[in-house]
Amino acid sequence: MDLDEAFPIIEGVFVEYMDSRIYQQYLFNNILLQIDGKGMSYLDYIKKNRINNSEINKQTDYKKIERNNNELLEKFKKQGGIVQPL
Repeated sequence: MDLDEAFPIIEGVFVEYMDSRIYQQYLFNNILLQIDGKGMSYLDYIKKNRINNSEINKQTDYKKIERNNNELLEKFKKQGGIVQPL
């Protein structure tokens, strides 16, 4: 597998990892919220989190990430770097 094929896989793993972290954060925060009697569902937590992070979410453009990865790969190759399949 070459580096060009690996980038989408790495991105997918990263997205899954971040989803897992959001759920873990929700569990912890919900325990704290339940102490005050303000617990919320996971879907409500996601909606609230997305509203708070809307600027960050707008920046997550996967086409832009792919384009950036390709540009970085080209720069690496121009500097004499060698990319070999694993």
